[in-house]
This record gives sequence, structure tokens and C-alpha cells, in this order.
Amino acid sequence: MEQTRMEQFREGPLVVLVDDDPDMRILVAQWLNQAGIRTIECADAEAFLESLDTTVPDLVCLDLDLPHMSGREALDEVRRRHPITPVIMLTAESSTQSIVDAMRGGALDYLTKPAERELLLSSVRRTLRASEELRRARAESFDDEASYAGVIGRSAPMR
Repeated sequence: MEQTRMEQFREGPLVVLVDDDPDMRILVAQWLNQAGIRTIECADAEAFLESLDTTVPDLVCLDLDLPHMSGREALDEVRRRHPITPVIMLTAESSTQSIVDAMRGGALDYLTKPAERELLLSSVRRTLRASEELRRARAESFDDEASYAGVIGRSAPMR
């Protein structure tokens, strides 16, 4: 039986880490796992995009400098496939232009490496909380709209 999104979230949110630096990827995964957050690790954009075929993560932590495809291109692909999945950029690149480009592309936060543990965890928790609130609001909105399906009115306010 397939789990519902809420059942999956109760097990702990799922974060996909995309970074070609194995030391950084392992360290961040340990921090998140210790905080009760499940992780999937991807060493490049290709593996990451493949994972999106079978997984809808609650959050993506994405490096900007990846082999074969830039993190910015991968961000665009996340926005196309899963528009409401939040993305945090976690990268050594700290130029103003790269930050602006990532934020315009839909990243919700931009952290530079080496990231401090508490700063990273705070950003991840804040982003996961906001994302879950958005999902709930969308579900409630859909439920409200569905409750009026088939209602036909003749008065001006009902049209």
C-alpha cells in the first residue's frame, strides 16, 4: 500500500542532498539524520534528476557547482517537475550574481560552504515548516472548492 504524503512526513521529512563533494554530503546527511530528517544523497545532477522520477522530496539542498549540469539548471528542472518543492542552495560560490540568480530561479535560501551546523539546521527546519504549511493550505483550499462542486445557483451572488 502506498503511503500518503502526510504518513510519509510523519516518518520524518525527506531531504535530497545534491553535492559532488562526498565529505560535505556525508556531513550534512549526518546533521540532518541526527535531527530526525531522512536524507537521500546524490553526487551529481543526473542522479538527482533520476531520483525525482520516483521520489517527491520535502526539500532539496542543492550545490551550484555540479559535474555535467549546473546546480542552477537542476534548480530549473526541480521547479518544472515539482513546483512547490522548496530548494536551499548550499554552495561555495558566494558572488552576488549567483545568489540573485538562484533566488530568482526559485531557491528559498542560499547558504555558503562550509555551512555552520545550526545555521543549516535552522534554515532546513524553517523551510520544511513553511513548505508543510503551504501544502496544508493548498489541500484545505482544494477541499473547500470540492465541497461546492455541482452547486448551481440562479441568484447574482451564486453566478
